[in-house]
Formats: sequence, C-alpha cells, structure tokens
Amino acid sequence: MKEIPEYIHGTRNGYSHYGCKCESCRHANSISKRKYYEKNKDKIRKYEEKNRDRISECHKRYYEKNRDRILVLREQYRKENKDKIKACNKRYRDRNKDKIRKCRKEYRKRVKMEAD
Repeated sequence: MKEIPEYIHGTRNGYSHYGCKCESCRHANSISKRKYYEKNKDKIRKYEEKNRDRISECHKRYYEKNRDRILVLREQYRKENKDKIKACNKRYRDRNKDKIRKCRKEYRKRVKMEAD
C-alpha cells in the first residue's frame, strides 16, 4: 500500500487509488459510487443486461473460490447488525405485502397438492 498523504483522507481517491479503508475514505467512496450510479442508471442497466451471464459466472467463481471466507463474514455481519437486519426485513415485508401473500398462497397450494 502506498503512503497516504493526510489531505487525501476522506476522499474517493484515498479509497480507490491509495487503498485506504478508514471510515472517512470508505464513506467518501460510497457517496461517490451512489452519485455515479444515479447519473448513469440507464448506461449501467444496459451493460448489466448485455453482460448478465458473464457477470453471473464471475460472481459464481468468486463465491466458489472464497466460500468459507464469505460465510464467516456473513455470520459476523448478522451478529453485529441484528437490529439493522430486523428493520430491513420489516421494511421489505411492509413494501411487499401482496407479493408475500401470493407466495404463501402458492406454497400452501403446492404443499396441499403434494400431501394428496
């Protein structure tokens, strides 16, 4: 990692070019990414549609290669963010009541058919 000048901290450049992972550099990077995605939604959507299979394959390879590490990080995140996850799940349920109701209905129907 390169030596990071003090004035670089809290900037996207600090995160992306110098590899600094301090809180202020990570925050600056996330803001920058969010702004980029907002500006380029259509461009990104077209790219993702065009390259969906390739992107999916890359994600699968990454997961297979780093599966144990990913599972450990997921579990660590779950333990550290129980309230955040609970709030996120509640928001999802509140926004998708009809979708959830429909899925439950289809599931019950499928279970009943299998039982008969």
